[in-house]
Amino acid sequence: VSNVSYSKDGKRIYFNVCVNTDPTKTLCDIYVMIKKGSSYTQAIRLDKLNMKGYTSLHPSVANVDSLREVIFFVSDRPGGEGKLDIWFSKYTNNEYSDPQNIGSPINSYDDDVTPYYCEQNKTLYFASSGHYGLGNYDIFASVWNGVKWSEPVNLGTPLNTSYDDFYPYIKIKKDKIRGYITSNRTGT
Repeated sequence: VSNVSYSKDGKRIYFNVCVNTDPTKTLCDIYVMIKKGSSYTQAIRLDKLNMKGYTSLHPSVANVDSLREVIFFVSDRPGGEGKLDIWFSKYTNNEYSDPQNIGSPINSYDDDVTPYYCEQNKTLYFASSGHYGLGNYDIFASVWNGVKWSEPVNLGTPLNTSYDDFYPYIKIKKDKIRGYITSNRTGT
């Protein structure tokens, strides 16, 4: 189990369950647990977000355009721009919409992973090995203007290095930006 994300109201916990299907392939599915009273239900596989034979991982929940709960996730399913792409599904009235590829300019020919949407600045942060960067995976940012995503910007050094940098988590409080990343850089 990995990649845990909570809905804004705290009533749903999203996460991955992964299984090694052979020595070289791992398949992941997205599950949810729903809060009932003071406890959560057993894990429920989200059939709408998962596709048999393909991986779905890195769920990240955010309210986009103030009212719409969106589950961003990553998948290698057909219909993408590259290998692993960022997809999304809207959650409304206890229903998940059909997943949509977030498309260009965010998704590239290679892997685009670990999405995190910061509601305060309407920015999607993600890691990519397909956009021009300093290492294999770098962290990028793309702003949502209510209609489309801006061209992704590499966040540069010292955030990005020649190593793998991903899993951005950004919060803005009193005009201060704070965040965390995961990296395999020297000294970690």
